[in-house]
Amino acid sequence: MNSVRSTTHIAIATALSRILGFVRDMVIAWMFGASWQIDAFFVAFRIPNLVRRLVAEGTLSLPLVSVIMSYRRKEERRTIAKDLFSLYIVAGFLISVTGIAAAPAIASILGFGFTANVYGLSILMLRIMFIYCLCASFVAYAMGVLNIEGIFFLPALSPLLLNVGIILFCFIAYLYNSVMWLAAGVVAGGILQCMVVIIPLYKMGVPLTVWHMQAVNAKVLRMIAASVMGVAVYHINVLVNTMMASTLKQGSVSYLYYADRFIEIVSGVFIISMSNAFHPEVSRLWATKDTVRLQATISSMLQASLFIALPASCGLIATGKVILATFFEHGNFYSFETAMTYKALAYAAIGIPAFAVVRILMPLFISMKASVFINLISAVAIVLNAVLGFVLMHTRLLHGGLALANSISLYAVAIALVIKLFHSMKVKVDKRFTVAVMQYCIASGIMGLSLYVLQSFLPYEKGVVYTAVLVTLGIVLYALLCKIINPDMTLRTVIHAIRKDT
Repeated sequence: MNSVRSTTHIAIATALSRILGFVRDMVIAWMFGASWQIDAFFVAFRIPNLVRRLVAEGTLSLPLVSVIMSYRRKEERRTIAKDLFSLYIVAGFLISVTGIAAAPAIASILGFGFTANVYGLSILMLRIMFIYCLCASFVAYAMGVLNIEGIFFLPALSPLLLNVGIILFCFIAYLYNSVMWLAAGVVAGGILQCMVVIIPLYKMGVPLTVWHMQAVNAKVLRMIAASVMGVAVYHINVLVNTMMASTLKQGSVSYLYYADRFIEIVSGVFIISMSNAFHPEVSRLWATKDTVRLQATISSMLQASLFIALPASCGLIATGKVILATFFEHGNFYSFETAMTYKALAYAAIGIPAFAVVRILMPLFISMKASVFINLISAVAIVLNAVLGFVLMHTRLLHGGLALANSISLYAVAIALVIKLFHSMKVKVDKRFTVAVMQYCIASGIMGLSLYVLQSFLPYEKGVVYTAVLVTLGIVLYALLCKIINPDMTLRTVIHAIRKDT
């Protein structure tokens, strides 16, 4: 399996999906701004959007891949794959039914600071959008099975169709002045996703039968639960922060949501794509106890992800306000909304490097079946985020404090994973890796500071050309600085190292 090529395929598909998702939010911002109706939609959309991200980022597929790859014989893999299909479908159905019934309670928790009108609208949209959970369960299963067979592009492209459904129904919602149509668009997009992934499954001859779960045991269930908890810490924290943001001023929920969209674009296109593409290989290396190649692969993956994550973090902090103004400041979205959204974006961008470390290392611990450890650090991170978020949101940071709390909790998880990695696999500190990461930090810091200073000489303005120039200058400057600091340090050399290790 060529994991580097698979990463490229996933990155392309993810980029297309993220771009269309960005267009989706631009359309929503233009048509509805940050009104109470759209606040209600974003609160209700947090559940299906969380599920969508867990599917698109491979979170729900990771344990499936780990479980199937742990079996040596092909017949055993086929049996467990068939049983896991039943598990995923039954779980999706139960979640959908339970969610529809418990929508009032869920809406009261997610938006406990909302008024009666917002609360009532959130309940109606939640009940409609919970149907999407069943579609997402099927897509998650299909993604895992197809990835094992080396098929990456089509499953990674399927989330794009959710955005297609929402955008189409967004125009209907605007025409009839009712955000309820956006909820219908979520369900329509989920059905489109299922239609796309079922075709390759059918061609592969995968049996899609329900109520056959003989091979599913407590160990498998623990792996799935730990996978969701571990990789989804960031998203769970976003959900918690949404609840707390509902108690702040109108629009706070929307500010956090729009900022999160930029973080999702940066993290999804490269970091998550790499993690998903290499997870089958990492699972195989762990199952065969090939620790030498496993350590080399993990080291190269971390180096490559941080090569992107560090400059992305600094770049977003330096140019985020201009980018937000260019793409969102239209229609009912004004300069005030841009400034408030940037406050959330800047603090959320701080956590991108930590997210990169977590997303690369967590699948390894899932393959190692370290369920207790994963659940423990995930629970600590969620509590830490909630406590810090509650304190910081009552300072001048407001909703920005919630984003900062999430970033801090991500660093806590990343540090815990690295320490556990040293302890479990007896990994030695690679001097070359440490030096390379320090060089990335220096180059990223200089690049971010340069962009910030440059904007003080060039008057702030929004516009595609102005934004494109800033972003291009940042990329070129970072590349040049990397070349000056270390002539051998390029993304190509890092990718070559990954290819050699795998």
